[in-house]
Amino acid sequence: MKLHFFLDIIQLFFPKTCFSCNKVISSNERIICLKCYIDLPKYLGKKNKHKFNLYVDGKNYNIYCRFKYQKKSTVQKMIYSLKYNNKPKLGYFLGAELHKTISHLKDVSYIIPVPLHKKKEKKRGYNQSEILAKGISQNTQYEVLSKILLRKEDKESQTHK
Repeated sequence: MKLHFFLDIIQLFFPKTCFSCNKVISSNERIICLKCYIDLPKYLGKKNKHKFNLYVDGKNYNIYCRFKYQKKSTVQKMIYSLKYNNKPKLGYFLGAELHKTISHLKDVSYIIPVPLHKKKEKKRGYNQSEILAKGISQNTQYEVLSKILLRKEDKESQTHK
């Protein structure tokens, strides 16, 4: 009870604002307001599910998406800010949202994030893939294994390709 009161006082002087519209958000909203959350472009494949199939070399892979990536959308701004503007809270939020999409999977034990080269990770301050993985694993039994893969080459960014 006392903690809630203290947090409400802080919110009064330093209000949290919506990442998308910059309006003040309530204490039970996380990164964006409810209106902007509802407006996020959701990915819905066949049968209104967040799943689609990818065929590579004759093999079928299930791919899960929460949001549709569209240019100049809030989703694009979130991903860009996560990667380049030191906003790891966005990664935890997006990871938690992705977990809502894959929570029905029963055979998941580990999440293995794609590593960054040491130079890029030092420049950014964190690996955004690892932050997303930690966001997915919050409130689950999934273990994030960050040291399994190693990026040897420092390749050019694919942002403008």
